[in-house]
Amino acid sequence: MNFELTEDQSLFQDAARKFAEDRMKPFAAEWDENKIFPEDVLREAAEMGFAGVYVRDDVGGSGMTRLDAALIFEQLARGCTSTAAYIAPRRCETATSMCSTGRKRSSLAVGAPTFMS
Repeated sequence: MNFELTEDQSLFQDAARKFAEDRMKPFAAEWDENKIFPEDVLREAAEMGFAGVYVRDDVGGSGMTRLDAALIFEQLARGCTSTAAYIAPRRCETATSMCSTGRKRSSLAVGAPTFMS
C-alpha cells in the first residue's frame, strides 16, 4: 500500500498551509478576542476551492475525497481552529451532493459554495 501523497494533494495541502499562515494565523487571536467573523477570509478560502470540498464538481464543488479534505483542514486549523471548523464540510452539503439526483440536486446547489449563502 502506498501512503505517499499525490502531486495534487501536496499542492493543495501547501496552498492551505500558506493561506492559514498568511491570512488566518496573524489575526486569529484578534478574531476570538473581538468576536469577529472573518467574512473576507472565508470568501477568499471559498475562491481557493476550500468551500464545498465534498460537493461534486458537476454542481460547483471541489469533488474531493475525505483524505483530501483532511489534508486541507489540518493545515487551516494551524491558522485558526474555529475558522477552520466553520469552513469544514457540513453534513447537508455532503448529503445534497452525494445522495440527491438530477433536478433536486441542481435546485439545491446553485453555483460554487461561498460560505455566505
